[in-house]
Amino acid sequence: MYRYLLIVSVGLFLFYSSPGFSQDDSQQQSQPQLQADEPYLLSPNSIYVEALGSGLFYSVNYDRLFSHNIGGRIGIGLLSDGLNSLYFIPVTLNYLIGKGNSKLELGAGVTIVAADIDLFGTGHRTSGSLVLGTAIIGYRYQPADGGFLFRIGFTPLFSEFGSLPWGGLSLGGTF
Repeated sequence: MYRYLLIVSVGLFLFYSSPGFSQDDSQQQSQPQLQADEPYLLSPNSIYVEALGSGLFYSVNYDRLFSHNIGGRIGIGLLSDGLNSLYFIPVTLNYLIGKGNSKLELGAGVTIVAADIDLFGTGHRTSGSLVLGTAIIGYRYQPADGGFLFRIGFTPLFSEFGSLPWGGLSLGGTF
């Protein structure tokens, strides 16, 4: 079930992210000049490291804007001591509100947690997975012409066992 969910999530993310900002070879390579009534376009691609947040402890993420205010991200995090491993895969959709480089970010998605562990050092290995719900309410600084990306926010986690108030900080680049 875990592999199926991961493959479907990654496939949908890549499928819907590619057509949003494609260009003809006949078009000029720079962004077009905006009219006063047009939305402020940000650089569509971002790569960043998030401490805590939807990736639980840390994650490396790729974020893609599908339009001027709707985007999605996928990331991966790993905790390992050489014998036991925990993998974290956050997949979220986000909505950006605001003008200029500073935005309010609202989002929701899932974090897939997969474990491969040795039970109490006995040599008996077991593995499993869990899907957590997550939300994002935060601040995002993302320049239109690329460069430094900063995110900070409240990222609660939800499961059948309850909820966990959580937060995260992200630093990276946009292009």
